Amino acid sequence: MRAFLVILAALSLSQDVWSAERDANLQLAAHAQALESQSQATLGITLREISLLLQADPHVFARKETLEQDGSWSLLKDLEVKGFVEIHESHTLPDGDAKMLGVSVVQYRASVKGRAVVAAINTK
Repeated sequence: MRAFLVILAALSLSQDVWSAERDANLQLAAHAQALESQSQATLGITLREISLLLQADPHVFARKETLEQDGSWSLLKDLEVKGFVEIHESHTLPDGDAKMLGVSVVQYRASVKGRAVVAAINTK
């Protein structure tokens, strides 16, 4: 009987912990949704697009196929249309290496408008 009561007490405590964790996760999700709405209203771009903007580096090459597969390509194109990034697509690397023939590589860099957003984020 004593073991049964210990098990019930442990289950009760774990239920409370799980409930508190669930509430905290719901609260975080609500904050994330508020940030998403604020980003959309202020800049007209999503949090994921902001993440891509923060990663913009003209010295990095990404395979276009990979960007398409993970959903980033359409977001980058949207950022380009809205003036936040400049995209350069090529079939060779800058050194002329054509080993990737048939595969497009993409470089993207923040535009002046994009750099202003990045600077504002980095100063906070």
